[in-house]
Amino acid sequence: MLFRSDTPPPVLVGCVTSLNYLTQLSFLAQGGSPSVNPQPQVVVGLQDGAVEYCNSEGWTQLQAEGWDTYINSMAVNWVPGGNPQVMVGLGDSSVQYYDGFSWNQLQGTGWSSNARQLAVNWAVSGTPQVVVGLTSGAVEYYNGSGWQQLQGTGWSTYVNCLAATWNVAGNLEVVVGRSVEHTSELQSHSDLVCRLLL
Repeated sequence: MLFRSDTPPPVLVGCVTSLNYLTQLSFLAQGGSPSVNPQPQVVVGLQDGAVEYCNSEGWTQLQAEGWDTYINSMAVNWVPGGNPQVMVGLGDSSVQYYDGFSWNQLQGTGWSSNARQLAVNWAVSGTPQVVVGLTSGAVEYYNGSGWQQLQGTGWSTYVNCLAATWNVAGNLEVVVGRSVEHTSELQSHSDLVCRLLL
């Protein structure tokens, strides 16, 4: 658990014991005095596809069970004084974005592979940029308005971990972990370079 044993927050203790199929969790610890911010904020993704958000006012359901698949990956942008922004990759390969008010589908089920890993650039205006690693081994990039494939399925192994950074010029750099022995680096979405790092 992420808390000191002498001050467990009751809201999380109740949450963890009642959610049997928790697949993703994002947590924001509050700073300052306990009288000002007595509880952390939490977003959880569940196996039934529901997304729940908890703050000092209690639990809010951001998404009901309507996706009919599980939350495979999740990224959260904590917005001061408002609802968080949430990006989820689902078991049916779709990618959904919650802008703090409503859900938007960025990708349907056309990839036919689980959206296993996500990296999100929240620092852009409008819809965030997203890099998605799939269980097919493919890596897809959403630039805020459309998708581009960075890596096809030629690796024949799933994307185990993924990290992405956007430099000052806006160029994308991606590092992909495919298995215990293999890591690949993708640089610049316009001039794709792939390097195997052993």
